[in-house]
Amino acid sequence: MKHRKLIILALALALLLTACASNLPAGTVKSLRDLPGKNIGVLAGSSSAAIINEMGLGAYVREYATLEELLEALSSGSCDAAICEGAQADSLVSNRGISELPDPIYKASYRIAVSQENTGLIRRINSAVAELKKNPERAKDKVPADAPRVTVAFCGDLEPVSYLDENGLPAGREAEAVKAICNIMGVIPEFQTVSRDKLMYYAQSGKVSMAVGRIESGQGVLLSEPCVEIIQRVIIRK
Repeated sequence: MKHRKLIILALALALLLTACASNLPAGTVKSLRDLPGKNIGVLAGSSSAAIINEMGLGAYVREYATLEELLEALSSGSCDAAICEGAQADSLVSNRGISELPDPIYKASYRIAVSQENTGLIRRINSAVAELKKNPERAKDKVPADAPRVTVAFCGDLEPVSYLDENGLPAGREAEAVKAICNIMGVIPEFQTVSRDKLMYYAQSGKVSMAVGRIESGQGVLLSEPCVEIIQRVIIRK
């Protein structure tokens, strides 16, 4: 009799779980075209919210403190999709009932530009970029206080990728990449904040030693290998 009761209890629990699963909201985002007007979850402090606004998606951004909260919101239907990058997206997709759209919504490479005559400098920069990828600990290389200075133009208008902190100092992934590269090169960067439309001019004219930003091509400049790469992916309910 006791064994029979356990079987009945197990069957009842299975039916309850099936009923709950059937009540979960179906995914409403099937392609990138479905995103306008939807509630999009992002991690607080990530670059995702800024990128969504920059792209003008017309979506409603909801920020969540942790990946667990973001997953719960996505699973429950509090948000229609999530946008995040790299390992964050992999972590979410590993959960049952969650998948990703095949094409990234945003892909950008940030490079360093120097004037066309500065072939020696671009070789040193590319060598430092390669070394940094091979050995990230080199970012912590110490540079003497009397080391040569190099001037660096950057925009500082896309937090947390490129911005000024509360003390007015360059911060974000762009600035950190430049500092790491300069550490390997044995020089000290001095940043100048410029508008996006002036970035290439500063590099071309030699007003600065280098300029960093989302630069794909440009006349009169030499471009480094990517020093920062950002890929944003859309995570959805199945």
